[in-house]
Amino acid sequence: MARRGGVAAEVARGGSAAAVEGRIDALDGIRAIAVTAVVVYHLFPDALPGGFLGVDLFFVLSGYLITRGLAQRIASGKGLGLARFWWRRTLRLLPALGMMLVVVAAATGIVGGPAAVRLRPQLMAALTYTSNWYQAGAGLSYFERTEPPVLQHLWSLAVEEQFYLVWPPLLIAIVLLAGSARAAAGATAVLAAASAVAMAVTFVPGEDPSRLYFGTDTHGFSLLIGAVAALVSLSPGAWAARWLAAPMDGRDKAHRLVVVSTLAVCVLGMVLIGETSTFAYRGGIVLVDLAAAIAVVSAAVPGQVAPVLGSRPLVWVGRRSYAIYLWHWPLIVLLATGAPVPEGVRAVLVVGLSLGLAALSWTYVERPVQRLGLLGCAKRFAAHLRSGGFVPVAGMVVVAITVWAAAGGIVRSPATTSAESYVEAGQDAIGAAAEVRPTPDMPGASVNPRRPLGKQTTMIGDSVTLASAKGLLAALPGIDIRAEIGEQMWNAPDVVRRLRTSGVLRPVVVIALGTNGDFNSDIIHEVVEAAGPGHVFVFVTAHARRDWVPSVNAKLRGLPDDQRSVAVADWDAAASEVTDFASDGIHPGPQGGRAFARVVEDAIASLVRR
Repeated sequence: MARRGGVAAEVARGGSAAAVEGRIDALDGIRAIAVTAVVVYHLFPDALPGGFLGVDLFFVLSGYLITRGLAQRIASGKGLGLARFWWRRTLRLLPALGMMLVVVAAATGIVGGPAAVRLRPQLMAALTYTSNWYQAGAGLSYFERTEPPVLQHLWSLAVEEQFYLVWPPLLIAIVLLAGSARAAAGATAVLAAASAVAMAVTFVPGEDPSRLYFGTDTHGFSLLIGAVAALVSLSPGAWAARWLAAPMDGRDKAHRLVVVSTLAVCVLGMVLIGETSTFAYRGGIVLVDLAAAIAVVSAAVPGQVAPVLGSRPLVWVGRRSYAIYLWHWPLIVLLATGAPVPEGVRAVLVVGLSLGLAALSWTYVERPVQRLGLLGCAKRFAAHLRSGGFVPVAGMVVVAITVWAAAGGIVRSPATTSAESYVEAGQDAIGAAAEVRPTPDMPGASVNPRRPLGKQTTMIGDSVTLASAKGLLAALPGIDIRAEIGEQMWNAPDVVRRLRTSGVLRPVVVIALGTNGDFNSDIIHEVVEAAGPGHVFVFVTAHARRDWVPSVNAKLRGLPDDQRSVAVADWDAAASEVTDFASDGIHPGPQGGRAFARVVEDAIASLVRR
């Protein structure tokens, strides 16, 4: 790697004028904007629907700085020193992460509830930097806010660490094959485009895009765009590098304008781009990343090109942005679980505690490790203990108690949430009923008031129906429950049509869908037509703290009252009396399941009486 021609020579010539010496305050300002956007998004998603793009700003900045540093090391003729590079990354990231993990494990052991669920696999994924793949493989959604994992936010650290592991040797290969910085930038741009195209092509409107968002393969383009920006800025033949190396006179104003305008594009994207919008995954995130890359390259130039970004408050936040990011999400989850408070109070607590813990992390963990190394920190800590003062001894006691509580939290961590346990119990009840009655009852041509209603009823539902299955089977013995987790109303016509074709669709059809998404009113008519003549229908309203539920229930409650074949079971109204909902407020426990069954039974009985 000691080549002085090709890329190495170009970097040596092109990197001097715009060299990044030490920390640049303006880049810390960009970090502050990024972490602020993420925190606001997690606290008030409706106020900043695209705040998740703050993570992309971090990705672009990381890709730029890492690639620039590696390229300059190539130019020095010393080679990359991969072991040294990876060790420095470990020292920078792992100490603060480890402290957070221990404290959070202890806190979940004390608080319990949803925050403690699946803590063991989350910790394992965090320590191996595979959180993104764990969450994607477990079917967890980044955009589900009812019972989110307490370490969900570590997916982005996993993507970055995987990039740090794979990118240096890949960059060496690109440099050797490309022969020039411009060609290396082009090859990297092809990789970025392939990742962005993979996200765009595999995105399906209406489906949860979390796999695409979590995936290093489908979201790696953000880091690679930053890498392209670094290689372009180091290539003296590129127009961007020539502009960056232009004389100072008049350049600062131009750079300032570029930084402000491109960051404005990023902020505009955070305001306008929705978390599950088609535009986001088919070009929107890429556009924000490109704007961020231009802002980073311009802000990294020595000089007063971005005085606002270099202001003391932004620099303070930016330098502690890593720890702020680490702490803010567990605080949100733990406060929601252990001490439900008004939204505004929660926001103040999260921001205040995040800043305080980040300051402590920076002062007592991150900076000491960077300056002294692990061995130096251990020696200094041992010296404090030998001094026998109150503070070192008290600190050791606090550490011991925290570790003990963390071990207890890990051991006691449940494998499922309360909602999942309710749903699994319902699935078991349906399976047991099917074993007792292996041969399905043949449906009659129409409702017979003298036969048990359950034996004449087919119910199509989602996880709420599954959670209520025990109550339904008790209230309506023989009912045929066809429910799937995540089922949506727009699937109902096909399900009804398939059951009718198979000859097992019963004369009473109950549709309990709407928890997982809105639908067009025409779907209701399609369900009725798919069943054919002789059937009566009960549509069950939805109960959930989700944006689309009011629209769903308005459509269902708006069905004509005078129809002899359609009734509405208002579960949403009856749910106000339920006292044993799961912590998500959606899935009923045993008492709620019985209430759900009563609502459905009453609606069926009203149809039969007509």
